[in-house]
Amino acid sequence: MDIAKQIVDQRVNKILEDNNSFFINEDTERRKSKAFLVLGVASYLDMDIAEAVQFITDGGNDGGFDAAYLVEAQDAQLNVVLFQSKYSRKLDADSHFPSNAVEKAVNTVRTVFDPAADIVLNPKSKEIVDEIRSFILDGQIPYVTFVMLNNGLSWNQDGENYIKNSNFPHLKWDLHFEKSIL
Repeated sequence: MDIAKQIVDQRVNKILEDNNSFFINEDTERRKSKAFLVLGVASYLDMDIAEAVQFITDGGNDGGFDAAYLVEAQDAQLNVVLFQSKYSRKLDADSHFPSNAVEKAVNTVRTVFDPAADIVLNPKSKEIVDEIRSFILDGQIPYVTFVMLNNGLSWNQDGENYIKNSNFPHLKWDLHFEKSIL
């Protein structure tokens, strides 16, 4: 078994142990997945776990992103970081970030950044999407990073094709996985 995956799993378990209140009303598997998401967001944004929790949107009707971070920048620029997380519970297997999840991420960007698009969202995701769309309607230019968190392998060729065919300006696709969060 990969030592990096074991270390990440230990960190996920420690987050659950130390921050039980963040994961109320979640079943055991869901708690681990959410703790992995929080760990990935905290690592990517270089912040502590308690701060990262506020950016989580994960749940039903989350709009295709599990967390979102927005920062207004200079010169009418809006920096947006969206996260999608896939936690593999099988630590002895190497699975790719699912290509259908990459396709969903591409569709998420199309929908979220189109102020005219209808989308059903949970309250936290709706708040974020409304804020993004408000900035866009005010003339801000969104610079988007879509981070795919995974404790396995990168996406496969099908996933890469979805990304290449998306042709979005000002969009960076990033894979952040276990070796990055150690």
